Amino acid sequence: MDHLEIILPLTLLVLAFVLKLSIDRTIKAPNLIQAICELPVDMIFLSLSFLIAFTLSDNTDTSKGLFYTLAFIVLATIIVILWRKSLKLYDLKNNFWILLLCLNLALSTLALFQSMDVLLNTKKITQTENTESNNTINNNQNGNK
Repeated sequence: MDHLEIILPLTLLVLAFVLKLSIDRTIKAPNLIQAICELPVDMIFLSLSFLIAFTLSDNTDTSKGLFYTLAFIVLATIIVILWRKSLKLYDLKNNFWILLLCLNLALSTLALFQSMDVLLNTKKITQTENTESNNTINNNQNGNK
């Protein structure tokens, strides 16, 4: 399937969003806004899980994975603070919460795509290197015959 690497994480986020919103709750505007404000937190932790998987997997650049993981832990702290502040501002009827939400969504979306890029580009490079080394071995074997 094309674009499965994008479809599966997005499906996971939508599933988490819908389950948080609908199970044992009535869907009202405050609950919807709270769920939307929580979405960036879910996104940054999905990003962190991608980076941890990248760091722990074989044939990867561990230092790159650790750097991104530590940077995204700092970013996760900022995103959680923005989430809490946006909910407080919403409760106070201050429209500044919308700006904080948009900023939070932008940060977490960029983080998600960056973590997917780190994970998937390394996978592609490793697969390309394996294919090239197999081709070289096959060419050498064919030349020796």
